[in-house]
Amino acid sequence: MGHYIQCGRLASSLFCHQALASELHIPDRLPILDLYHIFVVITNHSCDHRNLAIVEGLPDEPGYLHQGRMITGKILGKTYVLNGVPLDVSGFNPDMSVDIYYEVIRLIDGQVLFLQDHLDRLKNSLAGTGILFPGRDTLLKNLSLLLKNNSFSQGNIRICLQPSTANNADLFCYFVPYFYPEANKYLEGVRLLTYPHIRPNPGIKKWDDRFRSSVGKFIREQGIYEAVLVNRKGEITEGSRSNLFFIDQKGRLVTVPDKFILPGITRKYVLAIAQQEGIPVIESSISLDSLGTLASAFISGTSPKVLPVKQLDNYSFEVSHPVLQMLMKRFEELILENLSAV
Repeated sequence: MGHYIQCGRLASSLFCHQALASELHIPDRLPILDLYHIFVVITNHSCDHRNLAIVEGLPDEPGYLHQGRMITGKILGKTYVLNGVPLDVSGFNPDMSVDIYYEVIRLIDGQVLFLQDHLDRLKNSLAGTGILFPGRDTLLKNLSLLLKNNSFSQGNIRICLQPSTANNADLFCYFVPYFYPEANKYLEGVRLLTYPHIRPNPGIKKWDDRFRSSVGKFIREQGIYEAVLVNRKGEITEGSRSNLFFIDQKGRLVTVPDKFILPGITRKYVLAIAQQEGIPVIESSISLDSLGTLASAFISGTSPKVLPVKQLDNYSFEVSHPVLQMLMKRFEELILENLSAV
């Protein structure tokens, strides 16, 4: 490709000491295409840091690395919590092939975002599974232990419940690798591609290891930020890790009905903002053929928040649409009102 990056910059971008590059025997200069492999080596090193996202010279969209890290099963920090007991992460690699009901909660400045919403959704996901909801107090105790035994003030926390022979279920809490879009992505938008898939139980947040592996591979190979799921009718449903919104030519918000998707917590608040601001909302199926009639698009989720979409397949969208810009601004304000200490 002819583009190179100094390894010292790479190491410093990861908040690791420059000597790390020498310790790992990384050459002074390396091609951009090799960055992914070097990045994996560095983030699995003992110098691993919660700020994994800041890497320069990555191919096109950040999803190239985003999905790759998320499906490895690796966790961050020194300690995870199992059934109320802090344990050393050394040698711990979560088994994501079993039945896992989970939530991913964002930590901002040492406080968790939309805590009660996440707990309510976890309880809903467990209904009818035979796994008992551990209760708010138990979950808060586990979260508090996780924060106390790790030095992170920012990041993503995964809460998992999975069947156990010894207990009704094991409760895990740990920090997972994350990627937050760079500031310029909120100005320029991101690229998405459609991906054929139907969630068997869209309203339940349950880990699907086969799907996560396949869609992660697709995102990495295509160099996109996110994959948009499409059903057999050629209708868009949601992102693989996000919800999807469109804005039509009349400034109305268009989104798929709840029954066809996993209703995201960020999505819930976007809809609330739209109602407060008097923005009409149309809940309707969205065919691929109709994309050319829509003016703007964005995704919502724990990590991206409200993130503009510049292109979906061959369709382009207006990133600076005033309705989208208003929703982004209002959501940022809403975050400050919904942070909780644990």
